[in-house]
Amino acid sequence: MFTITKTFYPVGQGGFYSERIACNGDVKTIVYDCGSVIGKTKNGPTPELKKCIINSGLGKVDFLVVSHLDEDHINGIPVLETHLKQNSSKQPILLMPKPTPFDKKMSQS
Repeated sequence: MFTITKTFYPVGQGGFYSERIACNGDVKTIVYDCGSVIGKTKNGPTPELKKCIINSGLGKVDFLVVSHLDEDHINGIPVLETHLKQNSSKQPILLMPKPTPFDKKMSQS
């Protein structure tokens, strides 16, 4: 038996969703991106983004896939990491693109 369950989290403009893939009793959880354009303050992610991550029900993540390095796709990753550590989850395998020269220039501004 093979099933996939997709969950999209309400973060506004940005990206944060997960898939749970089950096959013959083995379950893998993949998170795609984790951020929001309205999810950042000077001191890190907003309370709304933190609440969304904490209430996501994620306790174990096998893979974290980052589609691209825009702020609205990555600014919640530190909160997700802290949340997973509090739930005794192993660190997920991170899959992300190599930064382009444009990404490097934007991170400097």
